Amino acid sequence: MEEKKWEPLSKKDLWKVFFRSYWIRTVNCPDRMQSLGLTCSITPVVEKYYPTKEERAEVMTRYLDEYFLTNPVMAEWIIGIVISIEEKIAQTGAITRDAVSGVKTALMGPLAAIGDGLYNGTLRPVIAGIACALALDGNPIAPILFLLVMAGVNVFIRWTGIFWGYRQGASFFTRLQESGMLKKLIEAASLVAFMVVGAFAATNVTVNLGISWVTEGTETVTTLQSVLDGIMPKCLPLGFTLFTWWLIEKKHLKPLLLIVLYLLGGILLYYLGILA
Repeated sequence: MEEKKWEPLSKKDLWKVFFRSYWIRTVNCPDRMQSLGLTCSITPVVEKYYPTKEERAEVMTRYLDEYFLTNPVMAEWIIGIVISIEEKIAQTGAITRDAVSGVKTALMGPLAAIGDGLYNGTLRPVIAGIACALALDGNPIAPILFLLVMAGVNVFIRWTGIFWGYRQGASFFTRLQESGMLKKLIEAASLVAFMVVGAFAATNVTVNLGISWVTEGTETVTTLQSVLDGIMPKCLPLGFTLFTWWLIEKKHLKPLLLIVLYLLGGILLYYLGILA
């Protein structure tokens, strides 16, 4: 049997974990979700600190058997903290493996809220709105801008999660949660996201009705569009946006399916004279 030696994790080890962490959502099993991706990510650390196949199998089986699910971009923060604990276990043996389970359970929810609220719920619609506005003006940089910003932020969050999470441990998010700043940060981000989506619906969503009539005794042509805009400007784009949200969130329709249905429905309504 090989003699078990302890060495601190090197930058090379951390980079191995970083690249493997992109597999976090590759395979999701129904009962343990991202546990396989998490186990794959920390494999270099397990191989470094557990020389025998039996020891590695015991540790990895525990990771595989435990439920794990969080925002995939923020998962790297948990991975960084977990490998920090694994290093301490290998160094001193004073920390029980229950500490790893406790950290994962405690941070899954808060980090999922941060990732879903800030990255998916705020940054994505903001950058998408800017890119769509540029695209409507014919600017070819629009898709490149969206790709560079989203990918750049994605890589930065993952990198800080592995390297800073490894150095900071769980104390950073514990302090953030206990101070109440985490809740305020998520609420503020949600408010900004709602404002951006509302502005995007008003400025970039267009619904033009083709229904019109001539007032008897005059030659004045009145359109249904002008009547509705007189009651509430941009009410049709707002209603269309809310209807789309309802179909996605409540009826669970896929966005790709909605695009096809809207395309076919728009063509049909145009030929019927309902849309202009």
